[in-house]
Amino acid sequence: MAQDLTFARCLHTGFRPRELAWDMRLRPYKILDTAFEWIGRALAPRQAASLYVIAEKPTAPQPALTGGS
Repeated sequence: MAQDLTFARCLHTGFRPRELAWDMRLRPYKILDTAFEWIGRALAPRQAASLYVIAEKPTAPQPALTGGS
Protein backbone atom coordinates (compact mmCIF):
# COMPACT_ATOMS: atom_id res chain seq x y z
CA MET A 1 0.00 0.00 0.00
CA ALA A 2 2.76 2.50 0.87
CA GLN A 3 4.39 1.97 -2.52
CA ASP A 4 1.25 3.43 -4.14
CA LEU A 5 1.71 6.78 -2.39
CA THR A 6 3.49 9.75 -3.90
CA PHE A 7 5.17 12.53 -1.97
CA ALA A 8 3.18 15.77 -2.16
CA ARG A 9 4.90 18.14 0.30
CA CYS A 10 6.51 18.44 3.69
CA LEU A 11 5.29 20.94 6.29
CA HIS A 12 7.69 22.28 8.92
CA THR A 13 5.82 23.09 12.12
CA GLY A 14 7.03 24.74 15.27
CA PHE A 15 10.53 25.53 16.38
CA ARG A 16 12.10 24.35 19.60
CA PRO A 17 15.47 24.70 21.26
CA ARG A 18 17.69 21.69 20.70
CA GLU A 19 18.10 21.18 24.43
CA LEU A 20 15.08 19.37 25.83
CA ALA A 21 15.55 20.94 29.28
CA TRP A 22 15.30 24.44 27.77
CA ASP A 23 12.28 23.42 25.77
CA MET A 24 10.45 22.21 28.86
CA ARG A 25 11.27 25.42 30.72
CA LEU A 26 10.16 27.76 27.91
CA ARG A 27 7.05 25.94 26.74
CA PRO A 28 4.72 27.06 29.59
CA TYR A 29 5.33 30.73 28.72
CA LYS A 30 3.33 31.31 25.55
CA ILE A 31 4.98 34.63 24.69
CA LEU A 32 8.46 33.07 24.89
CA ASP A 33 7.30 30.04 22.93
CA THR A 34 5.89 32.27 20.19
CA ALA A 35 8.97 34.50 20.13
CA PHE A 36 11.22 31.47 19.85
CA GLU A 37 9.20 30.23 16.89
CA TRP A 38 9.44 33.62 15.09
CA ILE A 39 13.18 33.84 15.68
CA GLY A 40 13.63 30.23 14.61
CA ARG A 41 11.72 30.74 11.38
CA ALA A 42 13.84 33.79 10.56
CA LEU A 43 17.23 32.27 11.41
CA ALA A 44 16.75 28.58 10.59
CA PRO A 45 13.70 28.15 8.34
CA ARG A 46 14.50 24.52 7.49
CA GLN A 47 14.67 23.41 11.12
CA ALA A 48 11.41 22.42 12.81
CA ALA A 49 10.07 20.73 15.91
CA SER A 50 7.83 18.49 13.81
CA LEU A 51 7.60 17.52 10.18
CA TYR A 52 4.37 16.47 8.54
CA VAL A 53 4.78 14.62 5.28
CA ILE A 54 1.78 14.86 3.00
CA ALA A 55 1.41 11.93 0.63
CA GLU A 56 -1.20 11.36 -2.02
CA LYS A 57 -2.59 8.21 -3.50
CA PRO A 58 -2.87 8.51 -7.26
CA THR A 59 -6.43 8.31 -8.52
CA ALA A 60 -7.38 5.84 -11.19
CA PRO A 61 -8.33 7.38 -14.53
CA GLN A 62 -12.10 7.73 -14.85
CA PRO A 63 -13.77 6.19 -17.91
CA ALA A 64 -15.10 8.72 -20.40
CA LEU A 65 -18.84 9.20 -20.25
CA THR A 66 -20.73 8.82 -23.48
CA GLY A 67 -24.02 10.60 -24.04
CA GLY A 68 -25.77 7.81 -26.01
CA SER A 69 -28.27 5.27 -24.65
